[in-house]
Amino acid sequence: MGERVFTVQLMDREFTIKTNEPSERMQKVVELVNEYLSKIQAQRPFKDRTTVSLLTALNITSEYVEVKENKLAFEREVKEKARQLISLVDNCLKEASCGVRDR
Repeated sequence: MGERVFTVQLMDREFTIKTNEPSERMQKVVELVNEYLSKIQAQRPFKDRTTVSLLTALNITSEYVEVKENKLAFEREVKEKARQLISLVDNCLKEASCGVRDR
């Protein structure tokens, strides 16, 4: 996948972006950023685009950090469950009480 150039609209301004991302992903990203920008602007109309942009960046980053923390917690939980299952299988095979025997 080669680098592509996209023209996007953010806060009524046009930006040209070079990226290796698929166009569908870029479209989703731009839509999400515009949703956040609109949400911040609707809560309290700011005349300064920088303030709206910074508050939007903070909100998106906060959600990103939460998702990343949840992902790490889930990975730890899966690893622990896998460890427990492996231990149960090992114990069962050692005791041969599970009906499986080496030949």
